[in-house]
Amino acid sequence: MLLHKNRDKVLTPQEWIKTGFISLLLLAMVSTAKADGYFYHEKQQGWHWYNEPLKEEDSVIKEQPMETPTSNPIKELNALKEQVESAKAQAVLNPTPTHVKNYIELQNHIEQKATEFARVWQTVLWSNPALDVSLQKPTNQLARQVYADNHQSDKSLAISQLAQDYGFFYFFRSDCPYCHAFSPLLKQFELTYGIKIMAISLDGKTIPEYPDAKPDNGASQQLGVTTVPALFAISPKNQVVIPITYGLISVDELAERLWQLNQQKDSTHAY
Repeated sequence: MLLHKNRDKVLTPQEWIKTGFISLLLLAMVSTAKADGYFYHEKQQGWHWYNEPLKEEDSVIKEQPMETPTSNPIKELNALKEQVESAKAQAVLNPTPTHVKNYIELQNHIEQKATEFARVWQTVLWSNPALDVSLQKPTNQLARQVYADNHQSDKSLAISQLAQDYGFFYFFRSDCPYCHAFSPLLKQFELTYGIKIMAISLDGKTIPEYPDAKPDNGASQQLGVTTVPALFAISPKNQVVIPITYGLISVDELAERLWQLNQQKDSTHAY
């Protein structure tokens, strides 16, 4: 016989058995919860009745592919180019939203690569000024003006030095319109730089800028002159003949060619 704790009642054997069974069941549940770390020990997370169970794929951490070093960058770059061209062809021939989107994404990827390359290129030039060609030949407006002024001075000096070793043969025809246009420019150039020009007329007639021109005595044939106006630089000392121009050119271009000639005069061919 068992007395109930809260009331003065004597339990029957059946009631006693029922009450004991329930107590044992509750005790077993509490023991299992403690062993499994159930929600009684996770108060900070609150009640779990509405938590959805993890899906099997969510519980597995997906491994990210490891980046491997590029074994052949040329093949990789060519493969990327081929991929872009293939996507472009696909988008043009079959312009579905998917194909066009794929091509745009690839183009954006290429542009990002190019932008990054340009950024690193510029950084390298800042750190290695010897590699920066723009320091020798500037591209910004102010530096270009300084460069042009210095280059003009260099050209003037080079042409004056060249005139000490070289004379110039100028071949023309009196009925050549290009010769009439080039002769005033050549005369101006001659006076500016103090060079010596011997004018030679292929038809025996003169031209206003060179009234004392000599008639051709076979020099044109010897030098292979077939087009006029034609200008040659000749060094009697070194027996060197260098064609400067066939046809009409500007004074600036003529000065540039003579400057280049002075830079490489040691590598000229013997006459």
